[in-house]
Amino acid sequence: MGNQLNKFILLMWKNWTLLKRRPIHTAFEIIYPVLICCILVSVRSIISADQRDKVEFPPFDAADYSYLSSLNDCNTTAGYRIGYSPNSPFLKDVIINALKSPSTPVGYNNKAELDAAIDNHISFCFVIQFNDELSGALDNKNLPSNLDITIRLPSEIGDSKNEWFTNILYPMSQTPGPREPENGYGGDPGYFDRGFLFLQERITLGLIGYGSIDAPAPDIKMQRFPYPGWLDDRFYGSGMSTMVTMMIMISFMYNYINTIRAITNEKEKQLKESMKIMGLPGWLHWVAWFLRSFIILLLAIILIVIVVKLNVANAAVFTHSDGTVLFIFFLLFACSTITFTFLISVFFTKGAFSFSRYRL
Repeated sequence: MGNQLNKFILLMWKNWTLLKRRPIHTAFEIIYPVLICCILVSVRSIISADQRDKVEFPPFDAADYSYLSSLNDCNTTAGYRIGYSPNSPFLKDVIINALKSPSTPVGYNNKAELDAAIDNHISFCFVIQFNDELSGALDNKNLPSNLDITIRLPSEIGDSKNEWFTNILYPMSQTPGPREPENGYGGDPGYFDRGFLFLQERITLGLIGYGSIDAPAPDIKMQRFPYPGWLDDRFYGSGMSTMVTMMIMISFMYNYINTIRAITNEKEKQLKESMKIMGLPGWLHWVAWFLRSFIILLLAIILIVIVVKLNVANAAVFTHSDGTVLFIFFLLFACSTITFTFLISVFFTKGAFSFSRYRL
């Protein structure tokens, strides 16, 4: 064990001597990540955070009859139709009364037949699927206690295309504040604008007995939840968040390039093979290189955490992140990327070639 320790100390002395012979290069290797993070600090000083007041949205009618015209225009378009399942006189009347449409919807015996029609690329304005047990129903007296209604609207009609994104619960890019604060109907994917709320209300009322349109149906209003006051910080917008991650990654790049070049140069000059002939274990060689890179990055990370937590224009780059958490995160990131550079260095035998390739 003592022999291995002596070899390790000798390797660290060798690495320290190489660093000491190039003081400017070594200092730049420590300062470079900090300089890159200073760019983020300067951008942070330009982009200010504004306190926004709470937002309250006005109520609106879910069943906006102005949407009927677009539905009926679609229904009269050549090749398009309205479909429903299962086939039933009662369900057919509900849909006709809800839409005030002179066109007759096309009924299918069950959900499987309707799905097959969709798979066969038959064009629908929309389709509505009820429980298959309602097949042949004449009225609403025997409706099941748990009634499933599926409203399927197209993502594209003609040249327009707008996905519904039913596979996600939240926007792919979230920002502080309410979504589309100027839109009282909720915005994308357009449950109001594209008729989903209209169909939902009219068909529901028709099923419970108000489908005749002239019956005294309750006046249903909808309203977006109010949103409390929030800090509108554009620095954390979708574009800037990408820039922050890229700058953090670039700040560590210089150290990794130099580590790969140094390891490859050692391999190119046969120094590694000479040390192995003298009895140096391979794992000890990698541990010494890891500790050399880790110490340099440790100094840089300490300075980076100080810089990104520095308040500029009353806000820091990472305003709400604890400095200890940032330090541990950067430390783990440095460890993972150091080992990745070791993996990359295995594929090169010439220092200059590895420097240019890894930089690309």
